[in-house]
Amino acid sequence: MLITGREGMFSGGFDLKVFQAGGKPIAEMLLRGARTCERLLAFPAPVVMACSGHAIAMGVFLLQSADLRIGIDDGNYRLHINEAALGMPMPHYPLALCRARLTPAAFNHAITTATPYPPAAAVQAGMLDEVVAAEQLMSTAVERTRALAGLPREALLTTRQRVRQPTLAALAEAIAKDEADLKTFFGSKGTTD
Repeated sequence: MLITGREGMFSGGFDLKVFQAGGKPIAEMLLRGARTCERLLAFPAPVVMACSGHAIAMGVFLLQSADLRIGIDDGNYRLHINEAALGMPMPHYPLALCRARLTPAAFNHAITTATPYPPAAAVQAGMLDEVVAAEQLMSTAVERTRALAGLPREALLTTRQRVRQPTLAALAEAIAKDEADLKTFFGSKGTTD
């Protein structure tokens, strides 16, 4: 599976209008995002993401759920975990995802300081796997997707499951903590599956 965004924007993250409106829809949106990441991480086929521009908050978290993450080598774009800058406590599930993919130093720096990363620095931090010229993004992503899809499927999926088992377990535990936190904040009827 190959996922990309529109030109210049891979994903701006969650809908800020929902946050501004407040209430129970925030809990539903956050938990659906968490479960989307969980499904992508366990998807029964290779997942490649072509980061077509900026990736903000949930956009970065989605990238951490892929097998391979390719960005554009353009210093104008940023990958930004901006919750600290917005005054939002970080949910547990993005921490589990980022802990598994980012370097330890970048994990601490990106999350606690809300520093935006240009794509080349995002590769060094572990947010992306590689960057290519903008005009090569989709052809490279298609090529990489086909290469992964061409690997012996059962061996790939079994190996990937073994590699990701600790992350999937940590993610499930983190989602349960987030759901409990949201229920406490919004009441027992504040979340849905």
